[in-house]
Amino acid sequence: MKKIKKKGIVFFILFVFNYAHALEVQFSTQADREELMQDESLSLIATIEVNENYTGQPQFSYDAPDFYQLSQSSNQFLQSFFNMINGKTESGVKTNFRINTVLRPKKSGKLKISNITAVVDGKKYAQSDIIVDVTPPGQGTPPPQGYRSGLGLRGTDKTIDRRPFFIRAEISKSTVYKGEQLIVSYYLYRKAKVSNIQVTQYPVLSGFIREDLEIPVLGQRLTAETVQLNGNVYERALLARYAAYPIKEGKLKIDKMSVKAIYYSGSEQNRGAFGDDEDPFLQFFGRLTPQESTQSSDWINIEVLPLPEAPSGLSGINLVGDFEVTAAISKTELKVDEPTTFTLMIQGKGNLSSLKEPTIKWPEGLELFEAKSKTKNQSAGTSEKMIEYLLIPRKAGKYEIPQVTFSFFNPEKKLYDSKSSNKVDLNVEGVEGKISEQEKSPPLAQNSPLTKGSQNAQSISPFKINISDQFKKLIFAFFGIILLIVGVLFVFLYYKAVQRKRKEDQSTASQFLRLEAELKLTFEQIKKSSKQGPSGLLKHYQKLADHLLGATELSYSIAAKSLSRVQIKEFFAQQSKEDQAVWEEISRVLERVELLCFSGNTQQNEGPLQEELTGLVKQVTDLIRFLSTRTL
Repeated sequence: MKKIKKKGIVFFILFVFNYAHALEVQFSTQADREELMQDESLSLIATIEVNENYTGQPQFSYDAPDFYQLSQSSNQFLQSFFNMINGKTESGVKTNFRINTVLRPKKSGKLKISNITAVVDGKKYAQSDIIVDVTPPGQGTPPPQGYRSGLGLRGTDKTIDRRPFFIRAEISKSTVYKGEQLIVSYYLYRKAKVSNIQVTQYPVLSGFIREDLEIPVLGQRLTAETVQLNGNVYERALLARYAAYPIKEGKLKIDKMSVKAIYYSGSEQNRGAFGDDEDPFLQFFGRLTPQESTQSSDWINIEVLPLPEAPSGLSGINLVGDFEVTAAISKTELKVDEPTTFTLMIQGKGNLSSLKEPTIKWPEGLELFEAKSKTKNQSAGTSEKMIEYLLIPRKAGKYEIPQVTFSFFNPEKKLYDSKSSNKVDLNVEGVEGKISEQEKSPPLAQNSPLTKGSQNAQSISPFKINISDQFKKLIFAFFGIILLIVGVLFVFLYYKAVQRKRKEDQSTASQFLRLEAELKLTFEQIKKSSKQGPSGLLKHYQKLADHLLGATELSYSIAAKSLSRVQIKEFFAQQSKEDQAVWEEISRVLERVELLCFSGNTQQNEGPLQEELTGLVKQVTDLIRFLSTRTL
């Protein structure tokens, strides 16, 4: 019987433990565009957030019989969190999954993506259906400049793009209400290899309130996905994404983004893009030589509708979107004059930055000491606003914090809506104005924000700390020793780094001196070889080239002797203008050396040939001396 009781207790403990550690999952989906043409594609973005370090892999599925799936990619990252709800502190790690599915419509009309589900740890989570308005090919946003129509694999509706890359602005919808969220994404579409991407003009979005959602181009870490546009397959990478909220009605424009980049036109699609179809020589070297181009997205027209007239009692509402609101409190059981934090969390799709703090009628005896708020925007276009109120009960008793109601215009339903928070109960014990010695906290500093709002601020603190002076001295002494050790270690490491750098500089200087000595020896050999005729002089050309490339290696830390001329040129293209000018001078000398070696100049008289070689020696010597001063 005792064994059965023990097993029952163990089972109960395990059950409670598992229940307390049950996974909390937040699942959301969004299409990056609500309107598109039949020959374009859209991204279905699914976000799954798990409240712990989840090592499993969620299963994402949907039904879209009217779409082709072009590609699907996913990534995972961890996020730490800290919350205090109803007196309980929660902290840990959240696991976030982001699944991006690229879809292309099979036909035009209002198409549905349904049965959107995610399975996490055996439990299914669902999202509402997504409706996408698909127009026939050619009836949406006009294609970027530089396109040419023509017959292709898919017939006359295919458009041939003659550029290696272009920039395209894409919007979530073309008609919005004043204040409604509009997602604007700027993409780079490419068929050729593109590098060194630099934005020369960012969009201003005049007439909108602009919020930055994600700008991958700043970090130069672009993620490519395969998409289809106008019958052509491209690799597309997001450059920047903004949330735009129109502040006036009528016709507005989404302005352009301009990008400068280097590309290699080595693919079949780019042949003939610059009129070189029939020249195989130019085709060959065009694939090896990097080229630079600047491309800009087109302007897009947006129609902004006025908000409909609000019902009576809801006048002056300018919040547009769809939101949910919840309320929580840090402690529900407290004593008189003990502070607690009441939190309102508003989440949804819209401009929460413009939302003002609501007016709350607090119960009598509950004093509002301080209020603060912060807004956080998510990359998918959703946002959240957290408003915290520091409350101090001045009387004992039971309090009820009433519901807080927010009203807004819902553009999807095309009507005004309201959402209310839950009620919160609070129980306060003790006698007004009397606090036991054990509950009194140390006096706050004179400049503390709490001392500015209440004469009783010195007795307001949820923490009771009693540290002796002797213990404080030990703590200060311990940290002082740690800081001293860290300081000594830093000085030692800095000294070693300086010594290492000095040795490297001395080694480099000695190698340059050796190069100059070898050049002098080469010059002496040239004088002796003049007696052997032109064939005796030409053998020293390669030595000059080796000396010059060796100095380049020392000065720029690249393996110049083992790299091709094109690769060295690519390296210097990313350096300063002064370094590029140095390379041009080095390149001219090397080209002159190669020309004399392979152009048949062995039939020249030895006098001019020796004079030419002597001049080259002087040029190489001057360049090596310049490179040595640049390094040192």
